[in-house]
Amino acid sequence: MRRRGSTDSTRSPMPWAGPETPSPSGGNGRWFIMIFRGCYRWSKNKILMNPELSKYLSQTAKAVQQLFDAGTFYRDLLDQIFPPMFEFSGPSAIEREGAWNEWCARNQNRFEITNRMQKEFLGQMVSQSVISGSILQIACMGIRLFSHNTVVPSGLEEFEGSKRENVKFFVGRQVNSLPLGIVILAARNQYSHMDEDPYKPMTQKLFARLYCGAGYPDPAVLLADRGLTWYLPANVFSLIGWSGYDSYLDDMRQMLE
Repeated sequence: MRRRGSTDSTRSPMPWAGPETPSPSGGNGRWFIMIFRGCYRWSKNKILMNPELSKYLSQTAKAVQQLFDAGTFYRDLLDQIFPPMFEFSGPSAIEREGAWNEWCARNQNRFEITNRMQKEFLGQMVSQSVISGSILQIACMGIRLFSHNTVVPSGLEEFEGSKRENVKFFVGRQVNSLPLGIVILAARNQYSHMDEDPYKPMTQKLFARLYCGAGYPDPAVLLADRGLTWYLPANVFSLIGWSGYDSYLDDMRQMLE
């Protein structure tokens, strides 16, 4: 095995353009351009086998589908948490207290089941956030590679970055007064750098807008609450509203096609 940087005279660096390949035109200029273009395509394909958007979505489809399938375990667990509701109508405090005591005794088993399932769900939130963060990472990379957006909406210039590196992400429907693409970027950055304290200024600014963007504070996405660190990816994922692979795919196509 050759070490990186060493040479091997028995192999051509490009199988279609070896040193002994004659020029079909009899000159070197056009053939050099053909080799250069082939090398460029080859180098890009080494990074991403199929750079077109449709192929990116196709080649990541199975992974994303399996991640969504894994997430259904936690959604199903949450759907089963239905604490009983007490209802009473009547002016008598004595009758109301009696009805309350009877209701509590009748639903004691349901209370225990609900409390147990709530604890089980909260104990699995880290796993849910890992799944959510992985999907956000795949979506973020898709936007970074294939978005052609060059326009920053009015009023959001502070989020474009000093080198306009975030401009590609100003795409998609609104989520708490921010384009979906920039919300994906913010959530992905928090997930990938949750060990940082403090977070990078841009991440802090995006979450500050996300926190109040609905017209009222949303404590589920409060970046300053370090108790939420491991739960934020799942919370933002829930805010985005992807219920399954199809809704994810619809948004990716709408943002990038």
